[in-house]
Amino acid sequence: MTIAATTAVVAQERNWRPESLDEFIGQDNIRQRLAIMLNSIVVRNDVLEHLCFYGPPGLGKTTVAKIIANALGSRLHEIAAPSLSSIADLGDKLSDLSLRDVLFLDEIHALRTDVAESLYSAMEDFRATIVFKIDRETRIKTIPIPPFTLIGATTNFGKLPAPLRARFGQTFEFEYYTAAQLREIVRRSTHLSGNLITQDAMEMIAARSRGTPRNANRLLRRCVDLAIYRKNFIQEGETDCFIDRPVAHEAMYLEKLDPLGLNAEDRRVLYALHHKMAGRPGSLGRIANNAQVDIDKLERDIEPWLIRAGLMVQTDIGRSITRQGARHILSLVDQMVADNEIRT
Repeated sequence: MTIAATTAVVAQERNWRPESLDEFIGQDNIRQRLAIMLNSIVVRNDVLEHLCFYGPPGLGKTTVAKIIANALGSRLHEIAAPSLSSIADLGDKLSDLSLRDVLFLDEIHALRTDVAESLYSAMEDFRATIVFKIDRETRIKTIPIPPFTLIGATTNFGKLPAPLRARFGQTFEFEYYTAAQLREIVRRSTHLSGNLITQDAMEMIAARSRGTPRNANRLLRRCVDLAIYRKNFIQEGETDCFIDRPVAHEAMYLEKLDPLGLNAEDRRVLYALHHKMAGRPGSLGRIANNAQVDIDKLERDIEPWLIRAGLMVQTDIGRSITRQGARHILSLVDQMVADNEIRT
């Protein structure tokens, strides 16, 4: 593929994200509530209240923030909350805002305490604290900022301080997607990229996407890559791909995804619960240690989906594997040993 063709493909993939609520698939309750709010704001020519989005990664929180900014004709400022290491950092970002701008703070639960407390006044009174130095002396100045909308996104709503939660006008919980919704997302992305895909290939991708559009589009890209590698084109001499079941199946195999979409880390967690911990409940730390996975990733990415899939359950005394989870991991042990994922 030429450099120009490669650039075009990358541009196409960036355009897979919907730009309006009408194009957005899934999260029906959120779309309906936001449509009503945005219509009211536009009619009243007002500033949208602060919003909080929460739920597992990859469910569309950033995409919806961009859609809101587009609908309001406003600029979107995207910031990873952990990158704000001081009040001065926050002040710099707030001073860049214009009237009705949207400030999107991802992983807002990870804000430092002093930064979060400084954010309260910005949300409520539209005033920013600026820290600067003159002749080696630190000076603090409070300045007004134009009314803006803060959208805070988090994967752990319970970690948000109560004063911060109280300052959001609306809170939206993003839920996992159904297989039918994921198939429609894959269909849309395939159409936008100019490729073709069979129904059974779409179903295979949807079944292994762990309920998230981000995973579905990532797996679709791997199928496109493989179809190009296998020269599985719609017509000879073109770069548009034909993704059928053999291509999808091989792509899933190369990604080491089992029929439920679990990867090696997911399977090690189930194996640890069933074999190493003998089915007894355990803490996140103990599970992470036995499965050799990062505890933050276990809590943020792995555990929510294993619970959603009915493979793990959270109890008052710890996490346990379910009967369904035990059956699934027992059917995979031999393959895991062969792939060096575990040692028995």
